[in-house]
Amino acid sequence: MQQRRASVDLSAYPDLVVIYLGFHVNSLRGIRGLMRLGQGLNRIARDFPEGLLAHEQMIYGLRHIGMRQYWRDLDSLERFTRSEPHKTWWRDFLAKDAGAGFWHETYRRQGGMEAVYVNMPRPIGFGAFAAARAPTGPFMSARERLAAG
Repeated sequence: MQQRRASVDLSAYPDLVVIYLGFHVNSLRGIRGLMRLGQGLNRIARDFPEGLLAHEQMIYGLRHIGMRQYWRDLDSLERFTRSEPHKTWWRDFLAKDAGAGFWHETYRRQGGMEAVYVNMPRPIGFGAFAAARAPTGPFMSARERLAAG
């Protein structure tokens, strides 16, 4: 069988942002949060928000799901995170989902990487090797973390 090799031309996407996200069920209580999140993920996969180029779901383990998203630019990603339904998901997760963990890591084609981890049972990704830093003050938003990184 002949191998098929391909590459891509990203020149049309100078401001491309790639974000990996994960949701870890830490206890039975976290299953409720996963169910709420699942409804929203289905909606994103069906009706791409403005600026979302691709959305892929992943399974990291039996209790750990995730996704990879490609965004046209950081402005599009931020607009989505500050609008409904994302704004409500995030507020509800922080208030109600102690039985679950969440994380994301963001990579910009223009440079810069950032991450945030909430209630994860053990360090993963950048957290497995980089020093922890509280997401407060100038490290509160992804844009500020990207600029500092």
